[in-house]
Amino acid sequence: MVSRKIPRGTIRWDAARTRAALRALVRPEPGLVTAFEAAFARHVGVRHAIAVASGKAALALALRGLGARPGDGVVVASYNVPEVPAVLAGLGLRPRFADLDPRTFNLDPDEARAAVDGGTRFLLATHLYGHPADLERLAGLARDRGLALVEDCAQALGARWRGRPVGSIGQVAIFSFGLMKNLNTLRGGMLVTGDDALAGRIREALATARPDPRGRVARDLGVALALSLLTRPGPFSVAVYPALRAVEEVAPTLPWRLAKMRPDAWERGALDVGSLIAPMGAAQAACGLAGLPGVEPETHARRDNAAALRERLAGLPGLTLQEPLPDSEPAWTQFVVRVGDRAAVRRRLLREGVDTTVGYLRACHRIPAFAREDTPPCPHAEALERDNLYLPISADLTPRDLERIAGALGRRR
Repeated sequence: MVSRKIPRGTIRWDAARTRAALRALVRPEPGLVTAFEAAFARHVGVRHAIAVASGKAALALALRGLGARPGDGVVVASYNVPEVPAVLAGLGLRPRFADLDPRTFNLDPDEARAAVDGGTRFLLATHLYGHPADLERLAGLARDRGLALVEDCAQALGARWRGRPVGSIGQVAIFSFGLMKNLNTLRGGMLVTGDDALAGRIREALATARPDPRGRVARDLGVALALSLLTRPGPFSVAVYPALRAVEEVAPTLPWRLAKMRPDAWERGALDVGSLIAPMGAAQAACGLAGLPGVEPETHARRDNAAALRERLAGLPGLTLQEPLPDSEPAWTQFVVRVGDRAAVRRRLLREGVDTTVGYLRACHRIPAFAREDTPPCPHAEALERDNLYLPISADLTPRDLERIAGALGRRR
C-alpha cells in the first residue's frame, strides 16, 4: 500500500468542463464568448469584460487602449514574471522597477512613489500570489501623480480589497486563465474596465484578430486532462512522486530549470506584441462558463486551509510568511514562504511526502535586457527570488495534510 503523498498543486478540471470544451470544439456556438464576458463582468462587478487569448494580450491591449506611447514609463514591481517587462519593452515602454514590501511581498507604495519620474504615465499593481496590493496607497499615488492605475490580477481572481473584488478598483485590470490558475480556460485572459470609451477602443483593436486554432485548444485540453489526473493524490503518489524522488537524486535543479524554460524566451527583450493580440475562442469561453461557479467555493476552501497552515507555522524560526493586508481577503492561489537553505528544506519535505516547488518569478531589474542604470536597489525582490518556496494550498487538502506539511517544516533542522 503506497502512502498518500501531497502534490504541490492540482489542476481544477472536471467532466463538465471537458464536455463543454468538446462540444464547442466540434460545433462552436456564436454566443459563448459574449456569455462568458457577461458572467465574468458580473462576478468582478464591472461594466465591461473582454475575453482575449492570454493575460499578456490583456496587458498589451490595456496599455494600448490607455494611450501608451513609446518612451512612457510604467512603475512595476521588480519581482515579477519576465513576461510583464517583456510586454512593456515590446510596446516601447520603460519599466520603472520598484522593490517589494518584505511583509506583504507586494509592490511597496513608498518604493513605487520613488520610481515615478517625469515621463511615467502608468502604475501596474500586481496582486502577487492572490494577495491584494495596498490599493489605497497605490490609488492615491496614481491620483497624486496623474498615473493610470492598472491592476494585474493574473493570480488573484476571487481576492477582495475592503469587500470589493480586485479588478474593480483601477482604471483597467487584467486576469489570466492558464492551466494552473484557479479558473482554467485552456489558456486565455480577460480585460475588465468600467470605462466605456476604453472598452470600445480595445474591442476595435480586436475586431480583425482571430482566436487560437482549435487544434491548439484541443492539445491544451489533453494536457489539462493529463495534469488533472496526475495531480490527484492517488496517481500522484503511485506514479509522479517516485519520479520526483528519482530526479531529486540525480538532478536536483532540473525541476527549477524546466519551470524557467518558458520565461527564458521572454528575457531577451525582443517581443512582437502584435503576435499576442487575439480574442478568446468559443471552447475556451465554454470552459470559463463551466468553471466560474466553482471559483468562490474553492477560494473559501483555500482561505480556510491557509488560515490553518499559518496557525501551525507561526513562530517557526527561519521561516517568513506572506502577510495579508488588513481588510483584504486573499485568494491564496499560492502559499509562498521565504526560507533559508531552501534546497535542503525542499529535499527534506519531498522525502517526507510533501511536494513543493520554487517559482520562476524573477527580480526583473537584474535581467540584462531590462536592466537600467537608474534603477534603485531592490534587495527584497532579490531575497524573495532566492528564498521562495511554494507549499501545497489546494482546496482539497485535508487537516491531516496540513499537519504533515507543518510538521515536516518544523522538523527541517
